[in-house]
Amino acid sequence: MIKHALLCIGLLCGSASAATCPSGAEVDATTRCKYFAHYSKPPLAHDLRITERLGAKNGQDVRSIALIIGIDTYNNLSAEKRNLAPAKIDADKLLGFFKSDQKFDEVILLRNQDATKENIEYFLSQYIPQSGLEMQRKARFVFAYSGHGVDSTNTSKAVFLLANAKSADDLSNSYRMNDLRDRLGTISQNYFHVLALINACYGGHVFEQATGGGGSMNTTEQPGAYAMTASSDRNTAVALGGPNNGSIFFDSLIDGIKNGSADREYLRIMDADGKLLQQGGIVRLGALNNYLDTEFEIINRKHNLNLDKTWIGPIQSDHARGGFFFLSPVSLRPGVAPIHIPAGPRSSVPGRPDLKIFSAKEDYPIRGIDVTYHEGEIDWSTVRKTDDFRFAYLRSSSWAGEDVSFKKHWQDVKRVGLDRGATHIFDYCLTPQQQMELIARIVPKDASSLPIALVLEEATASFNKREYGCYAKMRKADVQSAVLQLAALLHERYGKVPVIRGNRYFLNTILDARFEKYMIWLAVYTKSKTPTAGDLGLRGSNPWTIWQFTASLSVKGIGDHVDGNVFFGGDSEYLRFQSGAKNIGLEAARAE
Repeated sequence: MIKHALLCIGLLCGSASAATCPSGAEVDATTRCKYFAHYSKPPLAHDLRITERLGAKNGQDVRSIALIIGIDTYNNLSAEKRNLAPAKIDADKLLGFFKSDQKFDEVILLRNQDATKENIEYFLSQYIPQSGLEMQRKARFVFAYSGHGVDSTNTSKAVFLLANAKSADDLSNSYRMNDLRDRLGTISQNYFHVLALINACYGGHVFEQATGGGGSMNTTEQPGAYAMTASSDRNTAVALGGPNNGSIFFDSLIDGIKNGSADREYLRIMDADGKLLQQGGIVRLGALNNYLDTEFEIINRKHNLNLDKTWIGPIQSDHARGGFFFLSPVSLRPGVAPIHIPAGPRSSVPGRPDLKIFSAKEDYPIRGIDVTYHEGEIDWSTVRKTDDFRFAYLRSSSWAGEDVSFKKHWQDVKRVGLDRGATHIFDYCLTPQQQMELIARIVPKDASSLPIALVLEEATASFNKREYGCYAKMRKADVQSAVLQLAALLHERYGKVPVIRGNRYFLNTILDARFEKYMIWLAVYTKSKTPTAGDLGLRGSNPWTIWQFTASLSVKGIGDHVDGNVFFGGDSEYLRFQSGAKNIGLEAARAE
């Protein structure tokens, strides 16, 4: 409370000397009213994608504020540095982007002569912090700058050059980059999300004083403050120079968000036939950063340039647990109305288990891995220390019999404190009873272990002739009957509803309504870290409980090409999953 009180400026805390602009904005003097290019009076009807992620309850208001600084005219500099046309285009595009596309409540624009040190200080030190405080941190703030940047020297820090500057070392008409970082760090105490977007030469100097750590920039439901710069602390920022081109940085950023290409992984909804129904709606900060790096590589090749990758990092003194997000268009199948999906992890549309959801992996807080003897020696203590995983599934047996790594893994995983479960690959050459006997010899009864997983894989002659010979003799109905028998035996012995695992093709071939008793583990056997919609087409009305989203995870203590998995829900669903009483994925979908 004391920290917040120190950020409350007298003129903005009910003082009689405060001025109210015609728009409704409250400032210290009416001369500042003209800087509000857009202002919407509260209370407002906000996009649920924002209110839910900021945790607004019972109609609580939220606010999104942008401060744009665009300097395109430097009358006192030499002719080659006097006009910066891309900065003007940037400011124009950013104004429309925040006002119309992102639906920000306030857009403050300081252009050229209006971008004085005194005006910048007022908004960053007084108006912006106080606005966030009044919103009880249910607010988002973006600072955007496009203009000249000057590198640091032995006698001065790196600066943003202001319009009245007479030279590159005119400190009276410049704003220090590390001062901006300090102001943003203070602002972050009063805001849920803060983001600085900087298109200036040597903009990476804004990170010099950063002390905080960063969590996942793709986690939108946790607070965090970050900066993203178009260049490092050693290189310049670049524009292509066309009549409609702003900076490469802001042009690429705005275009990628507006057309949805900056985040292709976020929220895919698949129908009961396994076809894509809806995609998009949010662009996460980490996904945006990866997209820009890719775009810069393409532009480098096309135009023979040497652009830096964007620099990005936290700008707050404590730990940034989440990152900023932008709204993006929702892509829909023709004739389909958009479906609102509440914030939080899930594997199906509420009340519609036939409509499966696959969101970005960062949206699922409970994650795990699965391993076999192929991973070799594993340092489970190192795996545990990463704090990325809650569970590990260990292969007990396969077409080759017992997995030689299982017993040691089983003991080591428990020792380090990860939840553990066993997997068995269904064997077409053994009866369900024979397989049950094999599993019972290997996997001990343990009330704390996760439900056992029964893995269904299609046998091929090229991989295993013996297994293929048995598989080829079985009809589909024979396979289904044998799998159901073994699942029932596993349930009876271990007291928990088993999980059925397989890829999209084989699950769609084998599963029918009789399998709705069992939880589904959808596996994507691909080396790509970004599964396509074609990998995710799970038919029917039994949503996934576990999703293996990649086979190429890099894990300290193991190595590369590790299977990475997510659990569909939160802690309460996970506890019910551990108990193994029911098909929790389907139960949760029907309950909503």
